[in-house]
Amino acid sequence: MRFKRLLIGLFLAGAVSCTMKEEGSLDGPDSHSPAGDVFYVSIGEQPDAETKVYADENLRVLWNHDDRISIFNRRAYNREYSFQGEDGTNAGTISPEGTDGEGDPLSLVYAVYPYQDSTSVSSNGIISFTLPEIQTYHENSFGIGANLMVSAAEGSKLKFKNVGGYLALKLYGDNVSVSSVIVRGNNNELLAGLSEIEMTEGGPEISLDAESASKQVRLYCNDPVELGSSSNAEECTVFWFVLPPVEFSQGFNITVTTPDGGVFKKSTSKPTSVLRSTITRFAPLEVTPTASGNDIKINEISSTRPTATNPERKYTAEFDSETSTYTILLPTVTDFSNMVLDYLFTGDKLLANGKEVVSGVTPVDATGDGAKLMVCRGDAEKRFTLKVRNTGLPVVRIETPGHTQDEITRDTWLEDAVIRIDNPDGSLDCEVTTGIKGRGNSTWAYNKKPYSLKFTGKQQVLGMPAHKRWVLLANWTDRTLLRNDAAFWLSRQAGMPYTVRGQFVELEFNGIHRGNYYLCEQIKIGKNRVNIKEMDDFETDPFKITGGYLMEIDTYYDEPKKFRSQYFRLPYQFKQPDEDGLSEAAFKYMKGFINDLEYLLMDSQRVLNHEYEEYLDVDSAIWFLLLNELANNSDFYNQYPSAGPHSMYLYKDRDSADGKVGKLFTGPIWDFDYHVFVPKYSNQWVGAANRDYYYNFLYQDSKFTSRMQELWDSKKDEFLKLTDYIDEMADRIRLSEEFNHEMWPIDRDQNGDAQMTFDEAIERIKEGFTKKLTWMDYMLPLLHYMPR
Repeated sequence: MRFKRLLIGLFLAGAVSCTMKEEGSLDGPDSHSPAGDVFYVSIGEQPDAETKVYADENLRVLWNHDDRISIFNRRAYNREYSFQGEDGTNAGTISPEGTDGEGDPLSLVYAVYPYQDSTSVSSNGIISFTLPEIQTYHENSFGIGANLMVSAAEGSKLKFKNVGGYLALKLYGDNVSVSSVIVRGNNNELLAGLSEIEMTEGGPEISLDAESASKQVRLYCNDPVELGSSSNAEECTVFWFVLPPVEFSQGFNITVTTPDGGVFKKSTSKPTSVLRSTITRFAPLEVTPTASGNDIKINEISSTRPTATNPERKYTAEFDSETSTYTILLPTVTDFSNMVLDYLFTGDKLLANGKEVVSGVTPVDATGDGAKLMVCRGDAEKRFTLKVRNTGLPVVRIETPGHTQDEITRDTWLEDAVIRIDNPDGSLDCEVTTGIKGRGNSTWAYNKKPYSLKFTGKQQVLGMPAHKRWVLLANWTDRTLLRNDAAFWLSRQAGMPYTVRGQFVELEFNGIHRGNYYLCEQIKIGKNRVNIKEMDDFETDPFKITGGYLMEIDTYYDEPKKFRSQYFRLPYQFKQPDEDGLSEAAFKYMKGFINDLEYLLMDSQRVLNHEYEEYLDVDSAIWFLLLNELANNSDFYNQYPSAGPHSMYLYKDRDSADGKVGKLFTGPIWDFDYHVFVPKYSNQWVGAANRDYYYNFLYQDSKFTSRMQELWDSKKDEFLKLTDYIDEMADRIRLSEEFNHEMWPIDRDQNGDAQMTFDEAIERIKEGFTKKLTWMDYMLPLLHYMPR
């Protein structure tokens, strides 16, 4: 085999830049005199242009912006600096990263490229550096960070010199992809590992520690490199190695591996020298690999992470044989840059992104297109890709220092919890201190608990307007998880004055995955929620107590401040003001207002005279009826635990200064997880026909029923698009739902779909909705004839 050598000058940087021309002075402007921690880096060995290092006839190696360098500024303290110039420049300034530290005094300023945190300089100027055993392939040049350069100077102008030399192999082959190329000396020469570098007049001299040094250098290809198919030198693929100056006394050998386990070996016995700042080139070599590692494989990639119901829950990656890709789905992981996983493989060692991995110990960067895995056995290797995914939902992480989740009650706020919300891509949405307590009536007794949150300050959450009060809905008895969200969608289409906003999330509590939750706004008075004037605590002013009320009709009747209406005996409860701010005067006012409305409704003539319009916002009342019926919400007026509505919100604003009464608005809608979108209710009214409800008295007024028909006709076609929305949301939460259902199987079949698959349940709620819409379209005009 022929060897061709070319004496050359300096490699300036660790990355390539295509340029045919140098710009400016190599030493920088004469007036340049950096002060403090800023240094100027340039070429130290500067022979004539024709002797400079080229990867080919058109390419010079230059600095890249943000190249990292170790600087020892007359002290034995290794500080990291970064190159501030543009890509492709041959000289420029470097500036420090982080803070300075202390160290023994040195007589000179020492600089080492590339930066390693383990690099050190002794008091007599000996540099310790670890030459990596693995270098990275770069087209037409050595890999980024492979070219070791050093400088020792009196001042701030640092002229670098190369430490190593360069080996360039020209390879070609028919339909051959290269995974790695390995170089070894035939006489066990030392090529990588812990080394010492001494600055001499002839340039830096390097020696390697015999006990720890490696006898090979592997050139690793991040992506397999397709070889040129011809021996024509211009069509070959060149592989560059940076080696310490070495005499291969008995020649050396190369091993070429392919990503599917193939191996090709070639050796020369001719003594060969690699000199500092010298390229040693070889004639083109044909690569003809043979199968050698058919049984090399990854048996399993997994991770054990605790869940609410299984502290030893094991997640195992799925393998796609067509793409040789392992994909592991970890619901609450959003940072893929430090993935510690468990690996079982058949081979000697496993590499990820070119670095050896210890199962269960070594963090792996699987961001972007994933991590490049390689299993090695001897010289053979096989390539795989590892992709780590989450469910695509934001992750809510709650920490309760000093308390367990079991200590949370429905009655008392647990203060000083911390909530952090991460977007699926790992970016931070928000982090804030919060109070937390349980919420709900029957739902608090369920296996999967809902929670209320009270932030210490107003905070935007996942694009929703800033507020302190939020809710985590568990949706445990809803096989689809979508009933509440679908009802809110209908409310938005109807144009209700306020509809609760929410998003599906993964909940992680004290590091334990709790499943899929719906993080949404709590219904409160505020400009971005129920937009009415809020009443001051214990207000007694006769004018100011005319409004600022958020009420709920609920047969649980469990709020401290409440009353039953005089004529319909409906259980009204005060949500705002609550027991901590409601004056007796305000209590009496609102109770009287409701009783006056009911008294009016019981008088047919006054109803026919539309007098209720002075008290009641008609459109919100109509939409509340239509939405509850369209969703088949049996909570609209159910028979358990006692007759009447559940979770029926109403609110009243303050009267205007000119005496106009602040009307009672019905809504916003809430609590749509029980008996909702159930087909068996699709041919009956669930509350609209109830004789003990306001609506049955309003039907007497043809103006009311005409307006109801008008609003229905204006939106019924738009409502039909709910099925598309349900499909879209089902796809969005599909991965999350699988983990959630495994964690929280439903043991009470309230909606009739607990034993169905997710897709079956989705089709069923769409069926219940479309049937009810069709039925309502026919039956709505007949409400006028309901008996009272």
